[in-house]
Amino acid sequence: MLLTPQGQLLLQQCHDPTDPSAPPYWFLPGGGLEPGEDAVDALRRELLEECGLRGVEIGELLWEQQTAFRFAGLDFDQDEQVLLVRVPSAVTVAPTALEAMEAAAFLAARWWRLDELASTTEIVYPLDLVERLRAGGLLGDA
Repeated sequence: MLLTPQGQLLLQQCHDPTDPSAPPYWFLPGGGLEPGEDAVDALRRELLEECGLRGVEIGELLWEQQTAFRFAGLDFDQDEQVLLVRVPSAVTVAPTALEAMEAAAFLAARWWRLDELASTTEIVYPLDLVERLRAGGLLGDA
C-alpha cells in the first residue's frame, strides 16, 4: 500500500482482457512471489516493474488476506500480505517491466483520497478497503 503524507493511496485499474463483459476494477499494486523471494523482496520488484519506483522503504505488515478470483480464464487462490510503503508525494507511475498480460490488463494508476474512495461507485478491491483504512487510522476520518 503506497501512501503519501497528504493521505493519498495509490491504486491501479485493470480489466480482464480475455473477458470483455467483466468490468474494470481498482486494486493495490503488488504481485506474486518469484522463487527465493520473500514478501518484501517481491514488493520491491513489483513496485519497480508496475510503478517504476525504486529505493522505497517497506514498512509494516498491515493485514493478511486470502483472495480467490478468476482472471484470464484461470482460477487464482492467493494468500496476500499488505505492507505499508510511505512515499513523500504522489509520484507519477511509470511501469518499467510489465508482462504481456499485465500490459493488456492495466488501464490506469491513480492516487485516491479516502473521501474519494468512500464515495466512488467503481469497483475497488479489497471490497472493504475503506473500512480497513479507517480502522487502521491510515487516511484520517474523511
